[in-house]
Amino acid sequence: MTSFNQIANLIFSSITINSLFNCLQSLVINGISEYKLQLLLKQLISLPHFYSLNIIIVGQLESFDTIYKLIFCLPFLKYNALSYGPWRVPLKLPLAINKQLSFIEYLNIDIAIILDELITILSYTPKLRRLTCQQLYNSTLHTQIRAIIVLPYLTHINFDRCHLQFAEFEIFIKKIGSQLRVLHFTTFDNIMFLDANRWQRLILQYVPRLQKFEFEYDEKIPHIFQLGPHHQQLNRFTSSFWLKYQWYLQLQTDALPFSNNRITYSIHSYKNKWYHAYEHMKNDIYYQQDKSIIITSKNIQNHLIPSSGDVELIATNRCDFEQYQSFIENIKSLFQLVQITCLNIDLCYSSIDLFIDFICNLPNLDSLSISCWPLLELNISFNTQSKLQLISNNNKITKVNLEKVVDTKQVQFIINLCPRLEFLQVRCTNNMNIELFICFIIMNYTAKSLSYIRLLCLHFPRADEKTIETIKNMIDSGKLLRNYSVNRIVDKIYLQWK
Repeated sequence: MTSFNQIANLIFSSITINSLFNCLQSLVINGISEYKLQLLLKQLISLPHFYSLNIIIVGQLESFDTIYKLIFCLPFLKYNALSYGPWRVPLKLPLAINKQLSFIEYLNIDIAIILDELITILSYTPKLRRLTCQQLYNSTLHTQIRAIIVLPYLTHINFDRCHLQFAEFEIFIKKIGSQLRVLHFTTFDNIMFLDANRWQRLILQYVPRLQKFEFEYDEKIPHIFQLGPHHQQLNRFTSSFWLKYQWYLQLQTDALPFSNNRITYSIHSYKNKWYHAYEHMKNDIYYQQDKSIIITSKNIQNHLIPSSGDVELIATNRCDFEQYQSFIENIKSLFQLVQITCLNIDLCYSSIDLFIDFICNLPNLDSLSISCWPLLELNISFNTQSKLQLISNNNKITKVNLEKVVDTKQVQFIINLCPRLEFLQVRCTNNMNIELFICFIIMNYTAKSLSYIRLLCLHFPRADEKTIETIKNMIDSGKLLRNYSVNRIVDKIYLQWK
């Protein structure tokens, strides 16, 4: 059977680039041999409109030197991406001299290289605006870092799976970071990157124009988890410096089979959350005065900046109940150090008992999102009932998002758990009776089980204007609410009242 690589080589070996290709602007090359690729790159030099080149190399490779030399000779090239598996192939290019410079503005390097080699590549691209490097390793020497050319247009950097030491990363950023506006950085196995104060000093002194910062640190959790100094300093990522830039701390626990459990610590630039529209409605001075602000698509778009910082915990589980329970018990000491305010949890392989224990460890929780439900036990143990009552009396949860709701028992459980609930968002199934569900919520409000609720959002795929009219007629005919409004934004229905 002929392989894809053989077909690619056959096609490119039979093509001669001439004036017929003068209109060619972009090319993706996948699976070509090193020799055929070099021949093709030499022919591409003559094309007057060729600006984008994406190369995916498969198979044995001796060197990147000639390939990059030919790429840098393409006179009109603006974008280049080069990918080559996980194998390490040394790059021995010399530093560029002026006559060898390229006009590339967007560079994606998906090959295993060390920092010295990256510096060499960058010496050929003084016009570079965006850099992505997905397999960057420690340098052997720092001499080339001192000799790096100026990159005055470089505003975006994405380092994925970065293996640098923080000290090396600092040296690099200090040389080229003054004009950076966007920085994406993912790493692991080096706890120095969890030093919030060190990041703060680096950004303030050397990256003053940084606007968007996306950082992820992945940590494997051993069978016996012990808090380290880096865990005890995580709250420093919630200081006024981080809030000023609207960069927020997020933790993600991922329980996996065979004890491959992990925690990802990340910093994210502001992203609109499901509850932010309600937060702005509640904090709006006009709403505080007359309670008449109406949720619309326009005011949702106009209110995208949160008033305070949130620390979110995303809890996912892909192992059985006993393993998950052991994992949560193992790491619960971490939750006492970080003031988690938002919880996004998947309860598919969990239980009500474990969920309640989870909530007990998060006393600062203000918003809760449940993506998948366990089977609700009909008979909750006396011990669990006591914990549920204690949490109900003491928790601060005011906003809840429920996905895949199939039974009002699930919602009633949340109502009992969160008596201070102000905003409830529910993703409804197509066969759910919207009118009956709204009546159920209003009955709980009237009965004082939901004394504080003021906004209900129903994510209903079949929502239309007829749905809105039906809801209004039901409320008016039954005199269920006095001062209220019902609005639809795409497939979401907002029911709001004083």
